[in-house]
Amino acid sequence: MRAFDKRRSRLDDAQDFLARRGGMAVLLGCWATVEKAIGRDGALIAVAVVLLALVVWKVREHRASSREPRSGHPDP
Repeated sequence: MRAFDKRRSRLDDAQDFLARRGGMAVLLGCWATVEKAIGRDGALIAVAVVLLALVVWKVREHRASSREPRSGHPDP
């Protein structure tokens, strides 16, 4: 794509870094950026909110699937 031609070198560097270090390094890098921007307490609060949202989502998903009638079982 022509839009990426100007940044081809940086994109190649980023792909190389990801291949060498893996996704965990990228995640930790993002954590460091967030921590620097909003402080350690703010970053921990953000992580807590995200984890809470994931737990609520999974619980709701589980409850919804247990309410659906299963084929082969008569409804009470």
